[in-house]
Amino acid sequence: MNNITKLNPEKCTGCGACNNVCPNGAISMQENIEGFLYPVVDNSKCNQCGLCSKVCACINPTYNNSAKPKCYTYMAETKIRLHSSSGGAFYELAKDFINNGGYVAGVVFNNRYNAEHI
Repeated sequence: MNNITKLNPEKCTGCGACNNVCPNGAISMQENIEGFLYPVVDNSKCNQCGLCSKVCACINPTYNNSAKPKCYTYMAETKIRLHSSSGGAFYELAKDFINNGGYVAGVVFNNRYNAEHI
């Protein structure tokens, strides 16, 4: 068979890509006994085009990992970090943006729990 039925059910992520790509509507996503979605093929509608197998990331995994990924990190001074939910990164980015002529706005709740732009 040239369709998704060759996929081991335990390997399926239930993404539905096979269902979406099928030109004949031969694949439906149905819950298995554990409640996870799994493709079920109606062989009377399937023309064995193989598109479902080609689009399946579980059958054709690709790994585009870089050996040396670019990583960025930032940590503001302790005084700023203690009052920040982002480690102070947003504060420092906003400060730099404002210092270069930009505008930063946010929304907070006032005492009556109405949203206000600040």
